[in-house]
Amino acid sequence: MNKSLKIRLLRNLMLSLAVAWLVTFVVGYAFTQKTLNQQLDTQLEQIARSLSDVQIVDETSVEIHQIETISGSGNKNIEFQIWHKDKMISYSAHAPKESLSQGEGYGQTEIGNKKWRVFSSRNAGAQIVVAEDLDKRQSLIQSMIFSSLWPMLVAFPLIALILWLSVTVGLKPLSALTSEIKEKSPQQIKKIDLGEVPAEVAPVIQSLNGLLELVDQALEREKQFSDNAAHELRTPLAAIKTQVQLALRSNSAQGIHESLLAADQSIDRAARMVTQLLTLARLGPESLKMTFSMVNLNSLVVEVLAKLTPQ
Repeated sequence: MNKSLKIRLLRNLMLSLAVAWLVTFVVGYAFTQKTLNQQLDTQLEQIARSLSDVQIVDETSVEIHQIETISGSGNKNIEFQIWHKDKMISYSAHAPKESLSQGEGYGQTEIGNKKWRVFSSRNAGAQIVVAEDLDKRQSLIQSMIFSSLWPMLVAFPLIALILWLSVTVGLKPLSALTSEIKEKSPQQIKKIDLGEVPAEVAPVIQSLNGLLELVDQALEREKQFSDNAAHELRTPLAAIKTQVQLALRSNSAQGIHESLLAADQSIDRAARMVTQLLTLARLGPESLKMTFSMVNLNSLVVEVLAKLTPQ
């Protein structure tokens, strides 16, 4: 069974839409993740610079301070440490006691099965280390990404609905064409009006119109053939009937013989005519071409007068 054109179009369009949506989502996810990571790294560096204002005093007067939050960071997942002469003099409340630094600049370290993104810098003899829990960062990034990409999830079924409506409306001319073709009958064969038929379907309609024209011509030839056959057969049959009636009314053997001989000739002519008509009926339209040939008018006149004699 042939599949519906509408189903084929919808299947291909939906598949293309799904692929495009998936590629856009993946690319958008990767790009957004990279951008947010860069912004969060920049935030670590900015916080480190703000902590560089801490005044480092004489070693004998260095004290350890706990700071619950970093003022102005806006990110509670960030922790920091300040080291001076291999001693941590200041740190945030949830920062590990081990050093997070792996050298100056950006880096990544793991302490107690917890991964950290680290930025380290030195200022006035002190090492400032700012770090962020990578698991919490990833969770934050994913939350931000999905909050920005969720409209795409809503748009997918909406676009699918729009595609369905567009295909349905776009195929309406084909539905109208189907109805018009169904209304055709052998008695009313007319060309199909191109009208609003799509340009892609127009060649098909033109070919169909050509076929309908050939069918119309064939039906007209059949009608003419029927009329001509009835007319042509009527004459020899009338002649045969006349000769038989003459034979029945004749009182002499000679008259009966002559009438039966004329009837036999009429039967031969009728048989030859039937053979010609059957041959003509079997010929296709392509065989019915206009041709010309020489005709013996004397023989034709004698044959026609012989047919008309009984009348």
